[in-house]
Amino acid sequence: KKKPLIKKKDCQIKHAKRRFLERHGNTLNQSNYKDLIELIQSNKSKVILKQSNRVSLHKILYKEEIFYVIYDKMRHSIVTFLQFTDDEIEELIKSSNKREIFRTKNLEIQKDFENFNLEFIKEMEKKDNE
Repeated sequence: KKKPLIKKKDCQIKHAKRRFLERHGNTLNQSNYKDLIELIQSNKSKVILKQSNRVSLHKILYKEEIFYVIYDKMRHSIVTFLQFTDDEIEELIKSSNKREIFRTKNLEIQKDFENFNLEFIKEMEKKDNE
């Protein structure tokens, strides 16, 4: 009997919750996660950068705190939480070459995606071996 595949969206959510804990020092419950998604979907967040047609960086004010998230429009999920200084965000907003600054200045994003992909592969291999 085949085991059900883990959906990429589920792995994205799991990854985002881990990064939230790592970068903000507390857990992200389902209710708060849904609130953040709702703020993005109702255009109450600020799009800082569109990385592609599907993935974008958002700034969200939630419960008097600012969060920077990578949002996957196709899967309606937060991929990860990031941290930026005000200066980094200002430079990103003002720059005509946003993608280049985003790539060179914030390597943690690339590491995050690499970690996410490794976690996803491990989860899939784990399911295959069960």
